[in-house]
Amino acid sequence: MQLTFLHRPQSPIYILATAGLIGSLFQAFLYTAYLGPSGIVQSFLIADNVESFYVKLLGCLFHVLWIYDLLMQVAIAANRTIIVVLPHMHKLLSRTFTIGMTFLALLLAIIVATAANYGPYCCSFYLNYVTFSYSFVSRALVFNTANFFIDLPVNIICSIACVVFYVIIYTHIRGSTKKIHSSMGDRAAQARNSRELKIAFQFFICSGTYISIWITFRIASYYITREYQELKVILTLLHIFHCTANSVVFLIFNKDIRRGFFNVFLKPQPVSTTSACSESSRSTNR
Repeated sequence: MQLTFLHRPQSPIYILATAGLIGSLFQAFLYTAYLGPSGIVQSFLIADNVESFYVKLLGCLFHVLWIYDLLMQVAIAANRTIIVVLPHMHKLLSRTFTIGMTFLALLLAIIVATAANYGPYCCSFYLNYVTFSYSFVSRALVFNTANFFIDLPVNIICSIACVVFYVIIYTHIRGSTKKIHSSMGDRAAQARNSRELKIAFQFFICSGTYISIWITFRIASYYITREYQELKVILTLLHIFHCTANSVVFLIFNKDIRRGFFNVFLKPQPVSTTSACSESSRSTNR
């Protein structure tokens, strides 16, 4: 499959989106390859307890992907804001700069997740087979500093940044549309505003699902008791929905990706003339 849309003038946004999709794919893989079987047999599979090296490593890896996905949501929102509101700065968003940004986001995610899971804090992140979801290791009478001083601030800051960026985009496009209507502006400008609003909306859906996941995680942690902790599986379902939504939203709203998908996977295969003639010849000889 040739990802030709990554080489177009507007490719930076596609590069960011593709990087986010890859992160979602790895998260979905961890759910399928590890958490699913682990939940079925009610065991960590690779170790005996939650403090073991491999359980912590997998938890840290999942945490890295979680934070990376959040940072990519912010990067995408910032990209759209610059393109729509500050178009004179669009040259800053080169392919090289964008690729560098994705690697920087990954590096930051690794640093933050490693600090939260292996630093002098309580408590580490892990994939919990009991709740069929992810959790922080809980210790009686110990304040979870990794949760409240690292993970929660990252979630809040990234979410607020995304919302602010999309509000700025919506306000700008709405104001521009009113000016176009009042001055009987050309249809090209109106169509451009409509297209940018649609693009911003599709990315906002992806960000919105992610924000709803971590908010639900906080609510579930406080209100779902041990007797009903299996209900936390809703977090996994929401997360899978988010990973799926990223792909489905692109397929529905983005004609470039939709066209590429249908061309690669649903394009009818041409019948070989040579083999058809050979088959006809064999039938005649019979």
